[in-house]
Amino acid sequence: MKIYFAQDCKQFGPIEINELNPSILTPDTQVWYQGLSSWREASSVEILNEYFEIQKSLQPIEPVHHKTKFSFSKFLRFQLQQKKPSW
Repeated sequence: MKIYFAQDCKQFGPIEINELNPSILTPDTQVWYQGLSSWREASSVEILNEYFEIQKSLQPIEPVHHKTKFSFSKFLRFQLQQKKPSW
């Protein structure tokens, strides 16, 4: 299915759903395809809801931030203390 979408008051498309990119289409993007009577928010179009669900599952997991700050100088001192002289 080919859809048109609008961004910054400009119309783009047609584009196949499988060619969509998350940076292009968000739930509040206005879309239209043959069969719709008027432009709608993408989140209100049933077939695009499946697209958004898939995109959510592909989102990267945010890294866990440790409470301790990494200090390169402390790391280097630690590494140097661990090394024993070879003589």
